[in-house]
Amino acid sequence: SQNGQSRAKDDAILSDLYRLAAIDLDGTLLGSDHAVSPGNAVAVRRAASTGAKIVLASGRQWRTIDAFAGQLGLPSEAPIIAYNGAMIRTHGGETWFHKPLPAQASQTIVHYCVANGYHLNLYHDDTLYVQNDTPWGRLYRERTGTVPHITDLTQFDGKEPTKLLLIDTLETTNRLLIRFQAEFGPSLYITKTEDEFLEFMDPDISKGVALAQTAERLGLTAAQCVAFGDSYNDLSMVEWAGMGIAMENARPELKGVAQRIAPTAARDPCTTPSRLASIISVTSSSGCSQAFPARSTPALLTHTPTGPSSEAAAATFRWSAATRASGLSSRRTTSHSSSWNKKRPSSSPTRAASRRRPPASASPFWSCARPPSGPKA
Repeated sequence: SQNGQSRAKDDAILSDLYRLAAIDLDGTLLGSDHAVSPGNAVAVRRAASTGAKIVLASGRQWRTIDAFAGQLGLPSEAPIIAYNGAMIRTHGGETWFHKPLPAQASQTIVHYCVANGYHLNLYHDDTLYVQNDTPWGRLYRERTGTVPHITDLTQFDGKEPTKLLLIDTLETTNRLLIRFQAEFGPSLYITKTEDEFLEFMDPDISKGVALAQTAERLGLTAAQCVAFGDSYNDLSMVEWAGMGIAMENARPELKGVAQRIAPTAARDPCTTPSRLASIISVTSSSGCSQAFPARSTPALLTHTPTGPSSEAAAATFRWSAATRASGLSSRRTTSHSSSWNKKRPSSSPTRAASRRRPPASASPFWSCARPPSGPKA
C-alpha cells in the first residue's frame, strides 16, 4: 500500500541517520506500572527492524534489564548498559566492561548505613544483598521485581561491589547526598535517580561514558546515536548523543541539555499508553506523530534547579554533570575516555545547530506505532 511504502521509505531515511538508540527504563521506556506498554514495545521492535541497535541503559542491575531485553525480542548481541554505566553486558551474557566501586569507599558507606539503620542495597556479582527486610526494601522489590538476599553486609568488607543504593525519604536522601559528597568529593560518583534513591558508583563511570564505549565498539559515532532519559543519571548520555531527548516528565536540568522534549502519554495522539511512539518525529507523513519543541540553545551545565529540594538537586547536578563532564579529560581507568572527550557535544548553539537533523519529510521508526488490540499494559 502507499502508506506501507511511505513508512518503509521513512524507516530507510532514519536508519541512515541514527544507527543506535539508547533508552533509559524507569520514567522513560517504562510506565508508572513499571512495565513496557504495548505501544512502546511495538515502537522499539519497529526501530530494531530497521537495523538500528537498541541499547537499554539503566541504573538497574543487568539481570533485571535483561528481562526487558528478552521481552522486547532483542538479539543476543544487543548491548545493555547497567548500573548507570558501571557494567556493559550483552543480552547474551558477554561482559564488555565492568568497573566496580573502590573497596575502601564501599566499606565506609556500608558501615555507616548499618550503624545508623539506613536501608542499603549492595550489588555484587550481579546479585542484590540487603542487611534486613525493610519497608524500603519492599518498595524497591515492588518497583523492580528484584528479590534480595538478606545477609550481613559487612561480610563484603574488602570487596568491590558494582554499586550501592541507599533508599529513604526524599528529605533524608537529599541530606545524605550533600553529606556523602562532602566526604568523598570527586572520588565517587554519587547521584539521585529517584526521590528515594541515592546511588554510589565508581567516579569514572556514567551512562554517557558507557554509551561512548558501546558506540565505539560498534563502529558508530555520537552523530549516529540518539538517547532518551528523564533523570540526573541520564545527563551525560543525553548530552553525548547526536540527538539527546528528554521526556516531558524529566528533571529540569536534563531538559536544559536535551535537544528535544518528548511528549507525555496524554499528549501522544497515536498511542495513549506510549511515550516513545513519536518522540523522534519532526513531521509525519501519516499525520499521527506530533513534533515536540527543539532546544535551539541548550542550557549551560551551571543551570540551578528550583523547588523545595533545590539545594540537594543542585548538588547532585553539579557533581553528576558539571564536575564530571569537565573532568572527563583526566579519566584514568578506561581506554575509551579520550574518544568520549573528542565526541562529547559542545553546549554552544553553533555546535548544536550543526548536528545532523532528520529531513522535514522524514517520519522515523518511532512514529505512530499503534499498540495491538486488547487490554493495555
